[in-house]
Amino acid sequence: MSNFRNRLRRLEREAEGERMTLRCSECGEGFTAYGDVALECIAYGWSKDTGEKGYRETPEDIKRLFEHEHDMDAFIETTTGLPFMDRRVTGLDLGGPLG
Repeated sequence: MSNFRNRLRRLEREAEGERMTLRCSECGEGFTAYGDVALECIAYGWSKDTGEKGYRETPEDIKRLFEHEHDMDAFIETTTGLPFMDRRVTGLDLGGPLG
């Protein structure tokens, strides 16, 4: 029976997709966002700055990150303890020094 439960949990995690848990280092509020969170944030930030519309609706969990009272630079990815947009977390090379 435990093999079945373990397999079920693994399948649930795979079906869930990529999940990122963030915490604001200034106030401690936590957030959970799904998908390629860093890329979604870059795209949404660009569309807000330029006024351009994206090709699809921005997920609500991403909008919620932008609506938070503190800047996203204060967000920490909880499983690593690293800043949210650190390339070791996102896998994206946004330029600048590592870390």
